[in-house]
Amino acid sequence: MVEELLKHNENLRSRMEDLEQGDPEYQEDEEEEEEEEEIGEPHHELGQG
Repeated sequence: MVEELLKHNENLRSRMEDLEQGDPEYQEDEEEEEEEEEIGEPHHELGQG
């Protein structure tokens, strides 16, 4: 468990370094996340109605 967290932490640290250098992969991932958020929005609207 701890090893998995350390590995995840190292991946995040590597990711941040890539971001500072302008990693194009991150921009693609960001677009995918936005799509997921858009899919989730209608559920919130249904809950309010």
